[in-house]
Amino acid sequence: MEFINEFHKDGSVVHVLNRAFIALIPKVGNPLTMKDFRPISLVCSMYKVLVNRLRKVMNSIIGKLQMAFVKNRQIYDSLIFAEEIIHKWRRDKEGGLIVKLDFEKAFDNVDHDFLDSMMKAVEGLNCLLLQAANISLISGENFNNNKIHITHLQFADDTIFFLKPKDEYLLNVKRILRCFELASGLKVNFHKSCVARVGRELLNEPSDWALIFKCKKASLPIPFLGFPLGGRPGSKTFWETLVDKFDKRLAPWKRRFLTKIGRLVLIKAIISSIPTYFLSVFKISVGIAHRIERIQRNFLWGDSDAKRRLHDVRWADVCNRKGNRGLGIGRILDKNKTLLAKRI
Repeated sequence: MEFINEFHKDGSVVHVLNRAFIALIPKVGNPLTMKDFRPISLVCSMYKVLVNRLRKVMNSIIGKLQMAFVKNRQIYDSLIFAEEIIHKWRRDKEGGLIVKLDFEKAFDNVDHDFLDSMMKAVEGLNCLLLQAANISLISGENFNNNKIHITHLQFADDTIFFLKPKDEYLLNVKRILRCFELASGLKVNFHKSCVARVGRELLNEPSDWALIFKCKKASLPIPFLGFPLGGRPGSKTFWETLVDKFDKRLAPWKRRFLTKIGRLVLIKAIISSIPTYFLSVFKISVGIAHRIERIQRNFLWGDSDAKRRLHDVRWADVCNRKGNRGLGIGRILDKNKTLLAKRI
């Protein structure tokens, strides 16, 4: 309270509040250089007060196409919109282009004076793109009898465009990005960006739209927010990423150093985080759900392909809630149904 009173009295923030502990999180399996790490800043608790105050106004100053950092907006909202557009384009005769952008060290290069100006003017890139769409410089996809028009989606600095297949639209987007770069300092890394075609007739189109952006050509699925965008959820390969994550996190060698209680805690921690992303968007097949539960079961009881141990209780009992004399792990299929029902 003393700090808050001083802030209201003097209108200044104590410099010591800007200090932070920095933790380096590896991006890859075997990090060798500083580029292989992601810095995470641990700030003081006073920022919690600032965040709680900002939370009340964030929804009114951040555009609806930006899904990050705003209450009641979820990361998978972007995925659902994107999948709907792709599904529509696959059926349409014309189809469309997906442009996935990668900004170079987005939060390091941005000009702080530009951030202050944009907070006063309300957003930057989003406003430029919306204005361009209003005057037909770019064209995206319409929904709900043309009441909703989507040209791009954003989650923090992850940006993806949905454009009609015309050279002029791509050129206009590139010009807008150049203007935004000059104003903000945010530069697009075109070597890591890509352009993908969607639509039956568009796949045979000879035009090379990737040359306009000088970026890579891609085909669906493409990775977006850790998700295989445009993949076929009915195929086994679509879920391989999820199964591989379980395999790595619940690797057999890890159980040697854990008791059964420790294994149970690890299984619960992983199942509460890893699959939620996928299961909130698509219905998982019974076969894939059983594969994941087999990995969990083998990790808990110490089974392997060569050796099977005696299980203390049935797996169905292990998955039951604690109130029903279970261990509270839960079934993958039940979790999937619950997460999908939340979207209704």
